[in-house]
Amino acid sequence: MKIKHIALTCRWLARADRFYQQFLGLKKISEKTLPPPLSQALFNLDVEFTIVTYANEAIQLEIFISDQNTQPHPPAHVCLEVSDLPGLLARAEKMNLGIKQIEYQGKKVIFLTDEDGNLWEIKAAV
Repeated sequence: MKIKHIALTCRWLARADRFYQQFLGLKKISEKTLPPPLSQALFNLDVEFTIVTYANEAIQLEIFISDQNTQPHPPAHVCLEVSDLPGLLARAEKMNLGIKQIEYQGKKVIFLTDEDGNLWEIKAAV
């Protein structure tokens, strides 16, 4: 298993660019929109986010940008890439962890919630 990406929040794109590009030296890889219905399904937030990915050869960060207050449930999460997705989901079920599986644009998006409320996105290794 390895960490695929870490997702954090930021209020403004200019602030994100300044910190992640200028300060950390990461490259802006992509920018996309998370529509409110999917944000609601995944994070219980009826908010549109711009998701900007910054990365280098060692790390990938997804920064969820919205000037709306998302407390107490920001979309911050860690994404794990696993080789045995069915096995991991079976263990999660056995441990009564929260599992959300949502179909979006022909892909399955999977999030687990641990006992402390932290979000974990799970992706199958390719």
